[in-house]
Amino acid sequence: MSLKKPVPSDIPLPSTPPPAYKALSENQTESQDAVIPPEKTNDTFPGAYFESAKQESSKAKVVEDHRWPPPPPPPRVFNWVELASKSSSSSLKPGVESLETPQPIKSATSPNKLKKKKSAPLLPRGVNFTESTTTKQDKRDCKSPPPIPASIPLKTTATRPDSVPQPEPEIKLPRIPTPPVLWDNLPWYIKRSKMSAPPRMLILAGGGYEAFVAMPPTFEKALALATEKFNIPATHVIRLSCKASDMQWIGGYTGQEDIFIADNDSFHYACAGKHVARLGVHVYDKNAKPGPAPAPSGGGGGGEKKEEKKEAPKPPAPPPTADQNFTCQTTAGKNVTLSATVTGDLTKGIPAGNYLGTLSIEDKTWKQTFVGNQLGPNEVMTKYIVHDKNTARLLFRPRSVRPSVEFLHAEEKSLEVSLSIADWTVTSAYPMTSLLPDGARHKLRWFLKVQPGGVVEDMLTGTQSNGLFMEMIPSVTAKPESLPDPDAPLIPAWPDIRPSNAWCLPQTIFVPHIDRILTALGLPVESRTAMITSWLPGLTRHKNIAYRILNRSQLDPSSSLTIIPPPSVMLRIFVLFKGIPDSDLKDWENAGVLHAEMGLDWRDSVGWTPDLQNESLFRVIEYGAMEVFD
Repeated sequence: MSLKKPVPSDIPLPSTPPPAYKALSENQTESQDAVIPPEKTNDTFPGAYFESAKQESSKAKVVEDHRWPPPPPPPRVFNWVELASKSSSSSLKPGVESLETPQPIKSATSPNKLKKKKSAPLLPRGVNFTESTTTKQDKRDCKSPPPIPASIPLKTTATRPDSVPQPEPEIKLPRIPTPPVLWDNLPWYIKRSKMSAPPRMLILAGGGYEAFVAMPPTFEKALALATEKFNIPATHVIRLSCKASDMQWIGGYTGQEDIFIADNDSFHYACAGKHVARLGVHVYDKNAKPGPAPAPSGGGGGGEKKEEKKEAPKPPAPPPTADQNFTCQTTAGKNVTLSATVTGDLTKGIPAGNYLGTLSIEDKTWKQTFVGNQLGPNEVMTKYIVHDKNTARLLFRPRSVRPSVEFLHAEEKSLEVSLSIADWTVTSAYPMTSLLPDGARHKLRWFLKVQPGGVVEDMLTGTQSNGLFMEMIPSVTAKPESLPDPDAPLIPAWPDIRPSNAWCLPQTIFVPHIDRILTALGLPVESRTAMITSWLPGLTRHKNIAYRILNRSQLDPSSSLTIIPPPSVMLRIFVLFKGIPDSDLKDWENAGVLHAEMGLDWRDSVGWTPDLQNESLFRVIEYGAMEVFD
């Protein structure tokens, strides 16, 4: 495109010169058909026209000097709805000119049925009316008012000379129904204000602690929150208070710094207009006794001061006490019981346990003195022997068990024997060997060579014996809270003998009776003799003996015997016995001699088999006994 300004002589003149420029108001009198829209191409400039756009009117136009009009202002965007909604008396803002809509010229009725084009506002020549994209988008987004009907004319500032002024009709816009106020219908700024507002909160302060909770709707809910957050028991009551300075209007009329909240109305008054309120929590005992009334204040300063009554100091709490009972047998064979009470700080006194010593009682003054030593957990006094009037020898031994294991085989045989124990402490073993860890348990292990006749040779030390021997004492364990089942496994520290699982016989009958039982179980004479003589000293101290024989399932949890290669027959016999005084025989009426002889098959209890008498088989017999003390 050439930017050179054309010379008037170079401009091709049309056959009919263009009309002179007239104002928009002057051009309204002419026919609408005479207006020809300008056309612009790359080879023309404003004011140049094609030959096809020449007027064919027969009227001759006077050639006048043509002057180019100033460039038109940019198109303005008007909100027609806003302009139409204004009253007829309102005037336009200064500097804003309204566009005049040209009125089409009435013509005779035409027989053609062509669809008329929509009228557009008349603009200066060479100017096209365009809408910005922003205006189009605003029109699409606007949903509130409907478009103005075409029958409603717009208000204009310029009127035609020949027109008669008529009153403008009142514009009535259709009323849009108001939807219900819902959250979705609220404006965005209201939603933002509601969503950004924090909830009302309450601070409960008491006892050096504070609890931050949501504002309760009622006074009762506030009391329930204080009870829950501060773990207040049911034996106490709660009262809430508020600072007088925080109370509106009435804060200056109060005589105290804090005001107690008494009901729901005062609670809402104290929290009114506050996003975060603060209340104090006070706790009082329901059963609190009222204190002494304060002394009345004197009316003047000249009187004598009355002496204030002081409460007497409360007596100190009595110290803890403990009962003591002493039961002694005199030289005349009479039992004497002495009861006493000990007071003081017992926790700093003699620790709990068993003591062995001498109790001395002085004549006439009855002053008592005890001097002795504390016994270990497995040490029990068994007998005392009087040497003379002033000296006595005390005999005591630990509660122990001494089991023996015998091997019977017709031929020479090599063995590996292991004894795994739990809740036992091994004090000695023969042939001597070492104690090895076995997980949570311990075990003794021997490598033996069994010879005919029951002789055993230790492969490591070369010593020979008629079997294995060991001594064990129970390990200290806690006492069971309840009595175990009669068939429960053995607890070494707490063996169980009672009328429901044992038999009681006089001491003179017990030894022959137990010998018959051991014979029926198949123990050889040597084994029976060794077993009875090992615990015979304990039998002679008691007039009545209660006993029970444990089976293999009751022994294996605390002591299990493993032999490689395994024997053809293995029998384990373990006897518990206990001395019973004559005063307790009533409890054993249904477990006497006849019941012991007829009521139980010991062979079936210990797992006896007839193969125990077969001398051609490899047989192992273990036997032992243990005395039970109260």
